[in-house]
Amino acid sequence: MEFCDINVDGFPDREPGKIYFQKDIFHSPKLSALSRHVYIGIMAYTNDKGECSCKVDDIAKICAISHNTVRNHTKELVAAGFMKKKNEEEIKTYLMFDGKYYKIGKSVSPMDRVRDLKVANPVIRLLAFGKGISEASLHKFYKDKRFKGEWFNLSEKEVHEIISLIMVDSSH
Repeated sequence: MEFCDINVDGFPDREPGKIYFQKDIFHSPKLSALSRHVYIGIMAYTNDKGECSCKVDDIAKICAISHNTVRNHTKELVAAGFMKKKNEEEIKTYLMFDGKYYKIGKSVSPMDRVRDLKVANPVIRLLAFGKGISEASLHKFYKDKRFKGEWFNLSEKEVHEIISLIMVDSSH
């Protein structure tokens, strides 16, 4: 799945449960009305730190537009300075287990991600995370083991292989 990882600046004193907007977004001649619409959709998924790690699909559904339109207008918002893309170096690949299947995913904060997933599935646990290998590479390599989406039916040997690949220090 593709993610739209962004930071929305300008909200140091956010109050939980409220949606905040940068004042000049609605008056900026740099932005189209559709870009403003995408921005509002993204804000619906933004946490109290001004971060959003929603799926492009989520924004497309909430805004009733195509995935490509979301991507294009997100780029417009970044170019206009209303949003910043997350640094790719911050994104970590993780492996989780729900008692039957394994989830191979990516997140800036795998600990927050597992906490979010535990709401729907309390038995899920984080097995490993790191910057060694990309989520996309693992998805491609284990495509024959895919159960559904980012969930895989893996053997114990494959789990150990994945953990060793994720945990490799790629900074050297």
